[in-house]
Amino acid sequence: MYDLSRRRNTPSRVVALAGIAAFGLVAIVGSGGGGGSDSAQCSFFSNTCNITLPPTFDVYMSPSVSTVQVGGTVTFRVSTNAATPSYQWKRSADQGKTYVPITGATGASYTLAGVQLTDDHALFLADVSSPGAQPSALAQFTRPAALLVSSMPGVVFQDTEFVPGDWAATAFADPTQGGPTHGEEQAASGGNPGAFRRMNFALPAGPSSLRVVNTAQAASYDPAASGAIYSIDFAEDCLVASASASIAYVDSGVLVEQGGRKYAARTPGACATVAWAPVAAWPSLQVGDFQLIDGPACTTGEACPDFSASGAPLTFGFVRGAALAAGKPAGAMVHGIDNWKVTVWRR
Repeated sequence: MYDLSRRRNTPSRVVALAGIAAFGLVAIVGSGGGGGSDSAQCSFFSNTCNITLPPTFDVYMSPSVSTVQVGGTVTFRVSTNAATPSYQWKRSADQGKTYVPITGATGASYTLAGVQLTDDHALFLADVSSPGAQPSALAQFTRPAALLVSSMPGVVFQDTEFVPGDWAATAFADPTQGGPTHGEEQAASGGNPGAFRRMNFALPAGPSSLRVVNTAQAASYDPAASGAIYSIDFAEDCLVASASASIAYVDSGVLVEQGGRKYAARTPGACATVAWAPVAAWPSLQVGDFQLIDGPACTTGEACPDFSASGAPLTFGFVRGAALAAGKPAGAMVHGIDNWKVTVWRR
């Protein structure tokens, strides 16, 4: 089975080796910006110099993975800084061993309508070309986008008002004595729109760190009663209302609690916006996309978390965290969350 977690560390980016090596000639191609290197390149075995290398371009695909209910529609997109790009979408049905061109799929996006269970774990990628240019790194290699298919509608938990009694906050602060402080409250207005959950962080001079786990008291899912979990989508809007110069952003991501353990997404989003905006959180999270942040250690061979039909009930929420490196002055931040949403997909 294709390892979906491979795409989590580099969001939907196509990367390439742009080295050109031929006997007697070594050249290194720069990346980004749509332009190539015009510095002198010389052969080891001749006096040939000032070789002009072709320009390079970058390519980005989104989403990296998507879960869709049977009968639904999914769209994958590619963006590039290439001049006059051409596209050819391809599909793999054998976990990336081979790819087949999709007839007529030659635009910057590809839409698959009427998704079926047979499309589960299909991989998609777009070959991008530009006259006289080449990809920026690892030539001819593209990280594919993956499609997960659910036979049932998603189970949705969401909050747009954030009544204080509906949420609980647990802090993990370093240092523990005289260390970071936090506060949470419902702001009646100023959200996206209406009410939102406003949070305050204050960190002493670095090194210091603060992670606050926010749990939605009623957002509980029991796999034994409702079915095994295939994947989880997470969405939220974030805002940084004010921040000291020493704190540039706050991390944010989904929280899962199960059996006395707390798990957070391995790759959180970064909230650094002065206006409401979606956090760049990963969709279609599976077991391997979570890490244990509190509770008993997982034993060898144990599913942590356990999304199977025999797994204990799960409760959801979100995590916010910030840190100051050694030498950084004390700092404070006011940040908010609105339109929190967790969607549980079943196979």
